[in-house]
Amino acid sequence: MPTCWVQELSRKPKLEHAKAILASPGLRSVGWLAINYFVEKLKPTLIAKIYSTSFPVIYETIPSYSTHPAMRGRGGVFIDSGTSSEPSVEIYLHEDSLVLVKGYQANFYGQREVAEKTIEFLREIGVKLLIGLAAHATGEEEFCLAATKPELVKEYCEVFQAKTCYVGPLLGFTGLTLGEAAICGLDGICVFAKTMANPDFPEQPDYEAAKKLANIIANFLGIKLDLSDFEKIASSKTSF
Repeated sequence: MPTCWVQELSRKPKLEHAKAILASPGLRSVGWLAINYFVEKLKPTLIAKIYSTSFPVIYETIPSYSTHPAMRGRGGVFIDSGTSSEPSVEIYLHEDSLVLVKGYQANFYGQREVAEKTIEFLREIGVKLLIGLAAHATGEEEFCLAATKPELVKEYCEVFQAKTCYVGPLLGFTGLTLGEAAICGLDGICVFAKTMANPDFPEQPDYEAAKKLANIIANFLGIKLDLSDFEKIASSKTSF
């Protein structure tokens, strides 16, 4: 039995010049809140799920994205309204031009495999640019940016009015998919919104930072969104 596999829920699309936005639970849940808001507002079609034997239902590490080889988490399923479901990466399609990826943090041993499978699928359907959504807690810049190529750094720092101000690790699913994109030749960037770290509760939701991140990404994608309901909608979807 494979340890990581893709369940295709519809005929695999063949896209041209598509972009993908991607996030997972992370620092102050900024990227996670933003991706959940996009999914709830745009109502995209769920086209695939990625499962892994390394997806815990209950994490033994805090935060979830800082895994430890001796703390693999606890397996099981989620129960909601009487229905069971396994944890997964969810991949959505909106209007044949935008792919949305809701990541899931694997334990220490399964992280790389999940990232590889995710990038493999995105490349197969025709994604040309991966956009990771994350947060930083260093310096005063509203947005920081990283990319898989120096020329992308220059181009998208201008687009987002961002700086290359973050130095340090980008842990977990979002970081590994960006790294895998670089290995496979897929253009990738990550936009970090400024937040304040909370050592006691690293994933405590920062709705203001997430809202700013969602707004700048929506503007870049040419999507008109009324963000007045951001906290209400995003807060209902923060569990993972």
